[in-house]
Amino acid sequence: MLDIERSRAEGEKLTQAVGELLGVHLTPELATKLFEAFMGETSMELYRVSLVYSQEADKCRGAGAFFSACLMTASAIEALLALICLLAKEEVECSREFKGWKAKKNASFLDKVLGAFFQDYVGIATELDWLPSNAVDAELFTAALQDFPLISSNLYPKDSITEKVERGRRFQANPGIEMLRILQDMRNLIHGPRWPRLGLKVTSEFEADCKFVFVVSFQVMACLFETIIRKANGRMADVEALKKQLSSGTQSELRDLILGMVGPSDPSFGGSA
Repeated sequence: MLDIERSRAEGEKLTQAVGELLGVHLTPELATKLFEAFMGETSMELYRVSLVYSQEADKCRGAGAFFSACLMTASAIEALLALICLLAKEEVECSREFKGWKAKKNASFLDKVLGAFFQDYVGIATELDWLPSNAVDAELFTAALQDFPLISSNLYPKDSITEKVERGRRFQANPGIEMLRILQDMRNLIHGPRWPRLGLKVTSEFEADCKFVFVVSFQVMACLFETIIRKANGRMADVEALKKQLSSGTQSELRDLILGMVGPSDPSFGGSA
């Protein structure tokens, strides 16, 4: 089963660690304000957009519209990938993929990220290992591996035998990234002319294919959330190390400054730890 609960628990653990670092009890409202202050307006908007798309995907799933659910989930993941690019700016700027992105001359990092295409984000995620194989749920991977040959034949009918074998090998070696690529290819089927160009046909199996892609897409999303949390925990370790170098008075001043950025420092605003 998908380990969404683990991702949620890790997120709550991170929020608690931030509260302990600041010496306050973080209510959901205060935590949101803190994240808004430190992530920036654009990153928070990408996060909100991703949530909206995810909610729409779930509505589509509930209505049995699995192709539409795949489209919404792909949009949610695209927003998450852009968000991670902004959060990992230094890492992204040093990557080979980013240096190969086409953009207007003198475009800022933000403009390049927001102007990128889905395949650009996939390239970055692949190079920087944002979907590591060990983050993929073992039970789901085993089930997906059994269904993959049929799904692959349906979605890539022009593949030669050699190409089919190679596609299966890549899926087994790097399931997270290959799940993302399948979702990308499914998303691109919103363009009608792609169907005859790729040799695809509308058959009774298409709904089952969409169900498969929808399920694995949520695994991709869970892996990306885990990547976000892992990077945030790395930043927390840096902050903890810095805190140990500060006097208690400086720590108190810094805490008041941070809380002052997000709201009034009174007992009702989070409370003391």
